[in-house]
Amino acid sequence: MIRVNKETHLFFNFEPKEELTVESILLSTDLFIDIIIDLRSIDTLNGTLVNSLEEINKYVISKGLCMVLVIKDVPYSPKLESLNIVPSLTEAEDYLQMEQNQRDLGV
Repeated sequence: MIRVNKETHLFFNFEPKEELTVESILLSTDLFIDIIIDLRSIDTLNGTLVNSLEEINKYVISKGLCMVLVIKDVPYSPKLESLNIVPSLTEAEDYLQMEQNQRDLGV
């Protein structure tokens, strides 16, 4: 896992065979800032991965923050509807900027 502290967010990138777990995100840092998780290198979103993403997202939301996933091909799944998914890193950063602006305005 690659973890980069950016000015406005944390960026996580996973290798193709690397397993994303709740612990790999939540225990790696005390979340105090929005996060982007880049999953473009992962070929399939299995049930375990989706469950982990849902759990991480619930935690992030409970902290008043935002999580955005970068996924190249998103298969339809009702479980994914509650997650913020975009196809590129640029769009993920734009999405977070929009969320941060809304929080600043109290929207």
